[in-house]
Amino acid sequence: MQSSTRHNHPARIQHILNHLNPPPSLNVCHHSDSEDHASMNHPVIQWNTTSAESQNNTCVIYQQANSESGGIVVLYLNDGPVNALSDRMLKAIKMNMERANNDDQCKGADITEIRKRQVKQSSGSNDKGEFLDFLKNGNSLMNFIENSPKNKPVVACIDGVALGGGLELAMACNGRVCTENSTLGLPETNLGIIPGYGGCNRLPRLVGTRTALEMMISTQPVKGKQAQSLGLVDVCVVDSSSALSAAHQLCLEMIQGQRAIRKTLQFSQKLLQEDDSLNLVNAVESKLDAIQSKLPHLKALLRVVRETVQFPCNGLYGLDVEMKEFAGIANQPISRGMVHYFLAQKATTKLPKRLLTANSNNTTTTTTTTNSGHIKSLAVIGGGTMGANIVVNALENGIRVILKEINQDALKAGMERIRKVFQSKLDRKKMTQQQFDKIFSQQLVGQITFDSFNQVDMVIEAVLEIVELKQKIFLDLEKHCNDKCILATNTSTIDLNRISEKMQSKNRSRVIGLHYFTPAHVMPLLEIVRTEHTSPQVLMTSLSFAKQVKKTPVVVLNVVGFAVNRIFWPYGIAAQYLVERGLSPYQIDKAISQSVMRVGFFTMADMSGLDVLNYASQSIAGAYKERAKDSPFTKLMIEAKRLGEKTNIGIYKYDANGKKTPDPEGMEPIIAQVRKAAKSPSPLNYTDKDIYEACLFNAVNEACRVIEDKVVFRVSDIDVASVMAMGFMHFYGGLMKWADELGAKYVYDRLNKFYQDSDGKIVSFKPCQYLTHCATNNLSLYSADSELMQ
Repeated sequence: MQSSTRHNHPARIQHILNHLNPPPSLNVCHHSDSEDHASMNHPVIQWNTTSAESQNNTCVIYQQANSESGGIVVLYLNDGPVNALSDRMLKAIKMNMERANNDDQCKGADITEIRKRQVKQSSGSNDKGEFLDFLKNGNSLMNFIENSPKNKPVVACIDGVALGGGLELAMACNGRVCTENSTLGLPETNLGIIPGYGGCNRLPRLVGTRTALEMMISTQPVKGKQAQSLGLVDVCVVDSSSALSAAHQLCLEMIQGQRAIRKTLQFSQKLLQEDDSLNLVNAVESKLDAIQSKLPHLKALLRVVRETVQFPCNGLYGLDVEMKEFAGIANQPISRGMVHYFLAQKATTKLPKRLLTANSNNTTTTTTTTNSGHIKSLAVIGGGTMGANIVVNALENGIRVILKEINQDALKAGMERIRKVFQSKLDRKKMTQQQFDKIFSQQLVGQITFDSFNQVDMVIEAVLEIVELKQKIFLDLEKHCNDKCILATNTSTIDLNRISEKMQSKNRSRVIGLHYFTPAHVMPLLEIVRTEHTSPQVLMTSLSFAKQVKKTPVVVLNVVGFAVNRIFWPYGIAAQYLVERGLSPYQIDKAISQSVMRVGFFTMADMSGLDVLNYASQSIAGAYKERAKDSPFTKLMIEAKRLGEKTNIGIYKYDANGKKTPDPEGMEPIIAQVRKAAKSPSPLNYTDKDIYEACLFNAVNEACRVIEDKVVFRVSDIDVASVMAMGFMHFYGGLMKWADELGAKYVYDRLNKFYQDSDGKIVSFKPCQYLTHCATNNLSLYSADSELMQ
């Protein structure tokens, strides 16, 4: 390697750091295109198990060695679909490995059915010693596998998913075989922790420092063939039919001396080959300094890898460092938050049993949807920006779509919006010409009539927010759609019952809200809005549809503002109030963006459009008048034609490339008018902490009202929504998890202070009943979960 590259790694560092802070979920989808690994199960490998000893209560099946197997025993990990590396599983593997080691007929072992370690919430212990004891037990097993006292080789056979502890177990083996479809990786940093069973030490030794850092920081797994090319596995076979046979052959070659019994912790060749490894680690760490407080687990990871690089021939020392670093960060606020958020995403599709049997005695709810729950064909009414992007999202996921518009000019404009998105993907080589052509020749149809609407599985209405217009459309859909078709609206402000009130009673059970966020083909959240008429099957099919188009659904009740917009509304009230009280929008944005949000409120306002923000705020304020605050801020911005990004000037100004810069001079006369109109008292002397807590605790207070009104099924749904639609940093677990870590009493006291500072004028600061209940009784903000799910 040339010396000029040893101390300068801009490309490598940037490639790695690109994965540290996902871009704001406001405008970039941070949603994986691959199947969710947590829910993947792989097929059981078929092997002659006639001699296997098993009991229903064991988690490891031991197949004895015989003449047919060449002296190789097989350990089948058998603890459910995930094979979690629990304490029980670790003890069972250790017991069976000792048995194999003491078995004179055994010359080697294959371990198969290796799957990922399931992520579960910690018991809550903060005892570093307890974590160390647990890690020592696990690492004792890994070292025993790697260094068999009688030098018997152990080969891992992976067919499916080996993530986290599953891959750490495989790397401790003397050889590894996987199938092409296998998925291997160490995703621990996505949960605020680091690998603790030797992953930080063994992965760099197998694939090199740079690749190991990329895999661990990005948390992106690799497939079978790539794993082989990197050196992570020794053999990659086509499918499961030959996987165990290949592992058997690899083990035999080691037994017969044709292949070395490689002990990963003693393998230092790749570490020594990369003579700039230490410089790379140092360079990445220097880039992390600015966000150290938010990502302590990544700093811990780099400290472990540095020791691995500095002492390549002392693997046991590296393991000791890894265990201590893991114990130091496990069950701390960041790891608790990230694990919580991970689990919260999994929970959004779980519905209370009462809902699945809802309306069972209601004779008007007789409609059923497609038996499979799979949407094959979709119609979208309205080809504006939102409608066009909904079409794009469906097309990207293989659904046939009809776009209907009111006339040919509107249809042409809508089709052009869709074509523009795909042309951009084609230009950036994100799709092939063949895929592009297929979409416009086979998947998408544009029309101005209701022809073929009787053949679609779902219709999504995405027209202007005019009640009468939507009512007419739904009456037309009643005539032209089959009686199994789901009738959805993308409204963000209108009561669904008003939209459907003129329909026949039996058809109202098919009406549901599918509230996308802008841009619809990018934003990962989908609010699914249910009414008292919505049938359970329509709801379940809508949840299935969300997964089909790679959205994370949150089911909400049909109330004004639903969940997200309702919670966002008082966040804006507080931010605009602070401007009235003498604080700069840029000061407010800076305080918020340096706390727990990716961007500040006023940046988000520019992104959404001040006119859009004003319309939504007025709609919500009309429903919750008792705590509404009429600020002149957005109205004055609209009058000045400063609408945000779309007009290249708003609270910020934007150059030709869309780069924003503050515009204090341009904003000065508007802010002066705001303060004059508000007749505000003396300016507030607020710190950055005061600023972001005033804004965000006001959102927390409204979220507690959302819980009071049973708008969501679980408190953690608000966490998911806040991250995916409001720009809350997932490191902290979401809005409610962050507040709960601080304590309900603390939030309650601070809101009372802000309420008093406003002389009682900002009513939304006054703690609501649920927050008051939690604070006075020392309860978690999640204490309502059991009642919500009843």
